[in-house]
Order: sequence, then C-alpha cells, then structure tokens
Amino acid sequence: MEVGVKSKEKREFGIDLKPPTVLEDNPMTPVIAQTELKTLTLKGRGKVRDIYDLGDRLLIVATDRISAFDVVMPDPIPDKGIVLTQLSKFWFELTKDLIQNHVISTRVEDFPQGSKPYRRCCRTALCSSLKPIPSRSNVW
Repeated sequence: MEVGVKSKEKREFGIDLKPPTVLEDNPMTPVIAQTELKTLTLKGRGKVRDIYDLGDRLLIVATDRISAFDVVMPDPIPDKGIVLTQLSKFWFELTKDLIQNHVISTRVEDFPQGSKPYRRCCRTALCSSLKPIPSRSNVW
C-alpha cells in the first residue's frame, strides 16, 4: 500500500484495522493461568478473566484459561488472554460511537501501579465498575 493512501477498511469504519503489535521483542509470553496482584483487591475470578476492584473502576485481566460448556479446562492456551483482550478492544473501539461501553483504557500507562506484573502483556483493561445486565448466549 502506498504511503498516505487510506485503506478501504479505514474509510468504511473510521479506524485503522491493522492488527496490533504484541510484544515484538518477545512474541510468546509466559502462560498465565491465574493472576496474583497482591496490592490490589481481587473481586472475583471468572472462567477466563480475573477482576480486581479499584473502587469505581475495575482492572480486568484476561488469562490464558480456556472453558467449554462451563468447565475450565486444565491446560491453558499460550497468549489466549492477549488475543481475547485485543479482539474485545477492537470491537469496543469500533462500536463506541454507537453505544457506550465500560472500557476506560487498555493503555498500560493508565493502569494503577499495583498492576505492574501484567502491564506489558496486552491482556488487561481498565474499566468502569457498572452493574451488569445478566444474560447468556451460546454460539454454535
């Protein structure tokens, strides 16, 4: 593609759709099956995400755990949490002008100091603490 020429995707969606750069100096990060941020308050562990309470905000860390049919499998998948967070980031960014969402930032510079062990892993989001709307869906 020529320099200065906007891609078709950028014209259609208004954002650059190139894939994110993830840890170029270390493409395979250590597998993270569970997080331990001792200086932060653990609010809960979901099937794949660990959630830390920051008062009016949450720090959500996507681990490499995998689940199927409500069962967490014993062997995590390397970098799954990174892929999950980057996909979520893409869609929340793409739809933010259509509907508000809970994501404040995925920029590590905006995270609290206590999250330092997971700041470079591209798997963490700083979010508003909101009341969830209970729902469930299965995709086949």
